[in-house]
Amino acid sequence: MPSTLFIIGNPEPQQSHFAQYLIQSIEDKGHDCLILKDAANDSMHFSETSLNRMRQLMESAQSIVLHVPVYWYAAPALVKSWMDQILSPGWAFPSSKSAIAGKPIALSLTTGSAVESYQSGASNQANLEDYFLPYRRSFEYCGMAWRGLIGKQFPSQDIVKETELKARVEAHTEALLRLVNEPA
Repeated sequence: MPSTLFIIGNPEPQQSHFAQYLIQSIEDKGHDCLILKDAANDSMHFSETSLNRMRQLMESAQSIVLHVPVYWYAAPALVKSWMDQILSPGWAFPSSKSAIAGKPIALSLTTGSAVESYQSGASNQANLEDYFLPYRRSFEYCGMAWRGLIGKQFPSQDIVKETELKARVEAHTEALLRLVNEPA
């Protein structure tokens, strides 16, 4: 299976049972995992050394999955800060010079509310693709091959048994790997 880099954009991954199980699943499958919280300082800035290491990981991966929990209809501020710093001119764009051009990318989203509530006429009024369109456009501007997103509701572990949560995370991980690594 191709090497996929999973970028974990949860600002508190150690507090999230989902994030912990996702990281374990990724590592068990032999894929690389980059946890943004571990690389950022308290002001959500990344050192040049960290950014260069992340760029190397992104360049060497055959595909990329960015995982984020949905916070108020968007990714957490940590992810926006990372994108502002990592997607720099000359490295990420223009797309004709991008070091990540052609690289398949997908979003992994977790919500607290039912995914079905993200549609016109439902409580969240629009679908996840609409809310996360700026991410798609940003990656496409850098010449990356957008493969889509998979959104799943993952309730608290207090509500779901550990074995069920682990099985859901495993199924989510497998679906992401298929999405990002299937021929376009």
